Amino acid sequence: MIHSDLNRLAVFVSVAEAGGFTAAAERLGIAKSQVSHQIARLEKELGIELFSRSTRRVAMTDAGEQLYNECAPALAALDNAVADLDSGNGHLRGRLRITAPSSYAQCKLARQIAEFSQLHPGLDIDIVATDEYLDLIAEGIDIAIRVGNLKDSSLHATQLGSFRIQLAASPQLLDSYGPIAHPADLQNAPWVVLSTLQTPLTWAFTGPRGEQQVVQGRSVFRTNNTEVSVQAAIAGSGFVVAPDYLIQPEVAKGRLSIVCPSWTLSDRVYSAVYPASRQPPAKVRALVNWLKAHC
Repeated sequence: MIHSDLNRLAVFVSVAEAGGFTAAAERLGIAKSQVSHQIARLEKELGIELFSRSTRRVAMTDAGEQLYNECAPALAALDNAVADLDSGNGHLRGRLRITAPSSYAQCKLARQIAEFSQLHPGLDIDIVATDEYLDLIAEGIDIAIRVGNLKDSSLHATQLGSFRIQLAASPQLLDSYGPIAHPADLQNAPWVVLSTLQTPLTWAFTGPRGEQQVVQGRSVFRTNNTEVSVQAAIAGSGFVVAPDYLIQPEVAKGRLSIVCPSWTLSDRVYSAVYPASRQPPAKVRALVNWLKAHC
């Protein structure tokens, strides 16, 4: 029977999740040569090749994928069990990896996580700011912050709060476009489009007496990044719809103005999402509770 060192298996899982030896070495805080040595020893012990290597990329073999699928959950469970024992003394330890949309991570989450990390200095916190929906298991993510309705029922979600979506434009654009007293005045208006949305040019407004108005815009500037869309609107490219935490600071500076302020768009909820289990690790429970209290 083959008995492999748990440390070598942990290095193997890190390489599989990081997608390469260099990235795994950075994640583990060790030299790349140590990672290569541990993987070589593990492959020799098992008598199989776990990774196919080329000058450009490292990919798991079929045997490597099988080993990863079987040992990664077990190693995570061991880490969580040890961390939970330590948490009984009020100490949270280990890596805590979080992903969130870029704009939310920059404008809101970074400060909240910085405060949380000061309370728990034993944690090694890693924030992955991206507008892509990462696979939590494959990427080794403990918690994802996601906006809107959640579709993946295999994940557990806890709603943290909500924010307002606002329509805005630069003062110079409003001067050139003319008075806007009603959302209907925006039909076919120039629009800065966030291409990651399903219907980025169609918006349903609700009036002060509950009346509805659907507006169809005209794309003049397209981007997959929310901050870029706001900056384009500041430059006068077109009207923009964005979260209030991005719009309001620019309104305060006089670089944007709210359009049709008595009409509203639907608020957006944001949630903490994490892999389903009977009992989430203590570090996950602690962060979720912190975010619920401070969002």
